[in-house]
Amino acid sequence: MNLSRTKQYTKNKLILLHPASNLISKFIKNSDEVFLCVITPVYEPALSSVKKLVKDLKNQSYTDYIHVMISNGASPQIEEYVKKISADDPRFVYVASKYVPTPDFASLMSNLGSRRDYCLRTYNPKRFLFLDADMHIVDNNYFSKLFFAHQVYKKDIFVTNCKYHGTLLPIHPVGIEGSIQVSNYCFTNEIARKHRYPIKYDTKKVQGNDWVYWKKINKNSIIYLDFLATIEGDDRGYKRASDIRHEENIGKELISVFGNSFDNTEIEKVNEVLQSHLVGYGRVVTEFELMFSSYIGFRHAVATNSCTNALWVLLNALNLKSSDEVILPSIHFFGIVNILKLLNIKYKVAEVDSIVPNMNIESCVALITKNTKAIITLDYGGNPFVVKKLKTYLKKIGRQDIVLILDAANSPFTKLNNKFIAKEYDYALYSFDMNKTLVTGEGGMILSSDREIMERCRSLSYYGIIGKSKSGFSKSSANVEWWLVGDTSPSLKLAMNNISAGIGLVQLRKVNNILIVRDRIVKKYYRKLQQLIKDGHIMLPPKNDNVKNANYLFWLLVKDKKTRNDLANFMISKNIYTTVKYEPLASKKYTPNAWAFFDKSICIPLNQNMDEPIVDYIVSQLLEFFYEG
Repeated sequence: MNLSRTKQYTKNKLILLHPASNLISKFIKNSDEVFLCVITPVYEPALSSVKKLVKDLKNQSYTDYIHVMISNGASPQIEEYVKKISADDPRFVYVASKYVPTPDFASLMSNLGSRRDYCLRTYNPKRFLFLDADMHIVDNNYFSKLFFAHQVYKKDIFVTNCKYHGTLLPIHPVGIEGSIQVSNYCFTNEIARKHRYPIKYDTKKVQGNDWVYWKKINKNSIIYLDFLATIEGDDRGYKRASDIRHEENIGKELISVFGNSFDNTEIEKVNEVLQSHLVGYGRVVTEFELMFSSYIGFRHAVATNSCTNALWVLLNALNLKSSDEVILPSIHFFGIVNILKLLNIKYKVAEVDSIVPNMNIESCVALITKNTKAIITLDYGGNPFVVKKLKTYLKKIGRQDIVLILDAANSPFTKLNNKFIAKEYDYALYSFDMNKTLVTGEGGMILSSDREIMERCRSLSYYGIIGKSKSGFSKSSANVEWWLVGDTSPSLKLAMNNISAGIGLVQLRKVNNILIVRDRIVKKYYRKLQQLIKDGHIMLPPKNDNVKNANYLFWLLVKDKKTRNDLANFMISKNIYTTVKYEPLASKKYTPNAWAFFDKSICIPLNQNMDEPIVDYIVSQLLEFFYEG
């Protein structure tokens, strides 16, 4: 019989037998020895999680067990709780060990080890099982299956499946370092008597004491019971040992909201450009323009030295007059207003929606007049504005002449129904500064399929020279005076350079991997922050299964400005940088939604340099602020 068939056979056999576990257990029992002792180290802030675990234990169909909750020194609230439940159910036991200070992770792990070892030495069941307070037992027949496995298979150790943050453990083979530490293993009294549980923590090792104990005992006979027994939950209001370890490992390094990532491929490309000596505007910029516009799906591109300057170039190319009007959302980067004022272009500010502060469609529609020539939108945090709805309205009133411009600084790669949202616009503006998803140091780009306007943008981005796509070097091959400037339209030098474009080319080749990492982080946040949502402490951005890559900002909405400010100060004290985007462009009188969002929102770190321990640490601090602060 192969391994998979053996597993299935074992599973089926246990499932068939377990309903009779209590009856058979009483029939074969010939002493007061309990079958199973469940050990849970506890401390005061874990009370709510302890109650949930006890509820799961009481729901077990098999009843021959005791649950020992052992604290470091006195935990009066837990002691009182256990006293109440044990009056009717003596299976639940509270023990207060001698208090030992635990100022750091190593001492805490040693103390946890001492408490577990005390229980292994004190109690005398047939089997032991470790379950931490934040474990949720998902199988009501967990213990009955352990009982039958004990009777039928005569193995020293049983390992069952545990889901940990979406990952099913143990990962086979379990010889992979660390793969067993959050898994459920149940072992016999004989093993407990033979092997002391570690009461010291080796600071050179990253594994916990459970893993060290596992390495001691796993040379005995083992059977893997193929069913999901528990899930490690995030619904807790206390700091776990792993949280403290993350805090110590992170140390004084500030965790940033934003973050870029470079490696040797960017260095090699920059070196290639430097070796060519052609470091200004040139062929590499053209190559980046072509690659980026092709990736998004536009015909033409003009790369600039910033997104703000890209807007300046575009608005000049559109020849907007001082009597013309532009509509923009109140939640937007202040630099856009600077450009409009410098160009003496009138603008109106629309209200935003309350949860995702994109421009409110009704507010936008109300501001449209005969002088409206352009509407500039921002997809806040990457979440797309309902541009199709706006386009339908403009078509209905016969105003397709109004130019639609997307500031895609937040949403460079956002897709709706698997199509880049930028394709719904006449023009899209991109930012590649150091805080963006794709980074060139500084840089921007204009995308469009309008050849005439884009040719004007090209000229305006480089002193207003007509035909700037040809360099002096390329002109020199013809019998002309290539040093002559030719026709110009007065402008500034705002073009991207070859060094930035070279970095952009490499970044674009890696952007899919960057987006995958950012998406994983967002999914972890949604999963790990559920309890804060349930308890009404925060609101998160709504999820839309039809939207992809909307992961530029991840924000929380809290109850008021004071809470937001207190949270920001608390997080920075824990070396976690947070920020608020963006200060409204109109007064509270005209855009109350924008100011309400600005006062109650806070953006927490989201960048591709973050791993799961950093996410765990951030979540842990949020839990500490709302439940323990």
